[in-house]
Amino acid sequence: MSIKKLFRYFLYLVGLLLALVIVFFVSNVFDDSLKSEVAKELAWEAPVDWKSNNAFVLQAAMDSGRLVTEQDAYDVGVHRIETFIVSFKAGKLVEPEEISAKTNEGKLKINERLCDYVKIENCVQFYRQLPAATVSQLQLEQQTQLRLLALMKQQTRYQEVLPPSLLLPFPSYQKLLAAIETENLIAVRRFERAPAESLNALAQNLEFSSRLFRSSRILIGKMVYTAALQKQLRLVRELAPEIADAKFKGDELRSLQKTLNDLAQEKLTLDAAMLGERQFVLNNVKTMFNADDTTEETVWSDRIARGLMRKNAAMNLMYEWLEFDREFFRSDVQHYAQAKQERDRKQQDLLGWGIDPYYLRDPINKILISVMQGTYDSYFERVLDLRANLDLTRLQLALASGVTTPEGLGAYAKQQGIELKSAATVGYVYFDVAEGKTTLTATAFHPSNQIYQNAKQVH
Repeated sequence: MSIKKLFRYFLYLVGLLLALVIVFFVSNVFDDSLKSEVAKELAWEAPVDWKSNNAFVLQAAMDSGRLVTEQDAYDVGVHRIETFIVSFKAGKLVEPEEISAKTNEGKLKINERLCDYVKIENCVQFYRQLPAATVSQLQLEQQTQLRLLALMKQQTRYQEVLPPSLLLPFPSYQKLLAAIETENLIAVRRFERAPAESLNALAQNLEFSSRLFRSSRILIGKMVYTAALQKQLRLVRELAPEIADAKFKGDELRSLQKTLNDLAQEKLTLDAAMLGERQFVLNNVKTMFNADDTTEETVWSDRIARGLMRKNAAMNLMYEWLEFDREFFRSDVQHYAQAKQERDRKQQDLLGWGIDPYYLRDPINKILISVMQGTYDSYFERVLDLRANLDLTRLQLALASGVTTPEGLGAYAKQQGIELKSAATVGYVYFDVAEGKTTLTATAFHPSNQIYQNAKQVH
């Protein structure tokens, strides 16, 4: 081959590479216009009437680092939320409130006296074995939180007012959950002398936790209240053998059964929470783009990276990506696998031409977003596990109270809209009948949720 031909091929190759470079830079220089729906997500405003009859305001007061009373709690909560709103509008960091070492020590002591659902085999027995003096001391230490919890239950709604920014503190939930669990403890200890009152108290806590779950619009809130409901369902199942022994009539169990049935009618989903999560993510992506953390050593690499990151295009892409997650989270346990595959395919198509991690357009944006695939799946699995545990509890309560028999369990489950499996299948209740005994349990999607099963329940 002659020198001229080699040189000609070399020029072709250089020209091709130059053309690719030009196409690459042209594709990544001009930004897209921001979609109207994305702009709407970025324009966060607090609900107009959030200050009235809102249990979240009392939770904000409970989370504050200062001591509050029933009289000033609502004002404290309103002031705290207003501070967050003003800081969000100004783009400022809110310093966390100082919490004394004594307060932290008190929290640890309280948690030590509440059941650890991971380590304790039977929480009903654990609570009954606590000395009366320990329980009295716990109630004394929790008296303010218990009163605030009572006030929260009286409010007509629970509406979170959380500006979508990492610069602001999230609710800690710790005090609220400790107060709810303390009420569970008191209710369980009351069962032996006043079983009807005990079950009514558990039903009230279940109803309140389910109200918080339904109303929450953020993922962390959904997960916290999912765990609270799982704990309460486990306590009911641990009491099931005693409910059977007590031969309760329908009236004594009506409140508890109604609460469980009402919750069962809900479509347990993360749809609303993903709306809140999407708004939170988009606002924090915007904050990241606007941040100027360039140092002398990274000035050139930062300039190149910023030049290749089309801000509006990135936020438009993020919006669509999270919308596919939201669609997936509307599915149920029967369609979980199929919906997950469909979600993954749509998100992969959204990335466009290229082979991960090499993309012709928006490579940096797409590399960053592609690592998010499946990030939220475990959250959804926890909600599916809640559904299975709810069905399990309803069936066990029906058996314990004599509403149905082991022989009629299949027909009763079908009547209640519960699909039983004859083999262990994640997300479902399954049963086994042998030697006159019926064994019911549910297999969790998420391993951490198996602790709420405690053990197979035999009837």
